[in-house]
Amino acid sequence: MARIGSSTPRRRIVPGIVVAAVIGAGAIVTQLPDPPPEAPVAAQGAAVDSGGFRDGFEGAGGGGAPVPPIVIPGACPEPPVGWTRVQKSWGELFGPNGAPKPQFPKSQSWPSPVPLVNRDQYTSTPFSMGPNQYVNGYFDQAQSRAPWYTKPRPADGMMLALSPCATGDFRVPNQADADRFVHPGCRMYENSGSLVFGTLPGVGCLLEPSKTYYLHIISANPEGGIQPGESSCQNNVLGGCDVGMVTGSN
Repeated sequence: MARIGSSTPRRRIVPGIVVAAVIGAGAIVTQLPDPPPEAPVAAQGAAVDSGGFRDGFEGAGGGGAPVPPIVIPGACPEPPVGWTRVQKSWGELFGPNGAPKPQFPKSQSWPSPVPLVNRDQYTSTPFSMGPNQYVNGYFDQAQSRAPWYTKPRPADGMMLALSPCATGDFRVPNQADADRFVHPGCRMYENSGSLVFGTLPGVGCLLEPSKTYYLHIISANPEGGIQPGESSCQNNVLGGCDVGMVTGSN
């Protein structure tokens, strides 16, 4: 029998936890080897944290469900498969076909056709804003109000999204999402509507001053995921389609 005497706390490091054990003087101690490190859990298109401590019962046959990856809010999704990204400046987006190029945040006094790209293409337009600034981007099917626009290519619906992601961000609007850029105030799929965004408190999509954001536009419905060859153009127009868009700002 071991004699009970003064005790000394000893520490053993295990990934994710610290165990402090009080060992009696003279006791026989078996040093257990540390378990091998866990492999990180990967998730396509998202930043992932493999989580903390696992007790070894998460796998199949271990009596417990697999531990899901922890998706970090703000991670950028993969761009839609089968679609080509076309980057346009603000002036190119709102002043096509030889028209004067307006500087951000201005646009033509009549609705400019956007995205004005071919089928299977989407536009991404970078911009940044100063403090207490806002833009109201209103769009509809009224292309006929643009006097120089001669290609009536109406859309049944158009997806517009504001995001810090450069390569495209066409996630379905979801108010409950942890990422505020997925909220309906920052994106919509409609044939007419308005996106009010900026650094002025109270706007639909609040941005940070001096940071680069992107206005993404695609002629496809995000519900169920955007598929290769998908089109929201009326009568499935092969050459792509547009909506008329005009901006107001302070």
